[in-house]
Amino acid sequence: SSDLYHDPRSVDAYLSTFNSVLLLWYFEVPSELIAMVTGKGKNVVEQYIEIIKKYFPNNQAVVKYLKTQKIEVLYKKVS
Repeated sequence: SSDLYHDPRSVDAYLSTFNSVLLLWYFEVPSELIAMVTGKGKNVVEQYIEIIKKYFPNNQAVVKYLKTQKIEVLYKKVS
């Protein structure tokens, strides 16, 4: 397999968008509104959400990851 090169700015932009989608999803914002707020298409947002559902099995996993990104969640998710 060949090594992939991704411009650091592209990686930063991807992670920034991912973190935004994750945080909004955590607070149960509908995907249509996430798309509007992030400026990304609904299909793109839904792809991010599928990744989130696959790799973040619970709220604690989301909060733990966000802390690694220097994002403190101050309020618990309301169910």
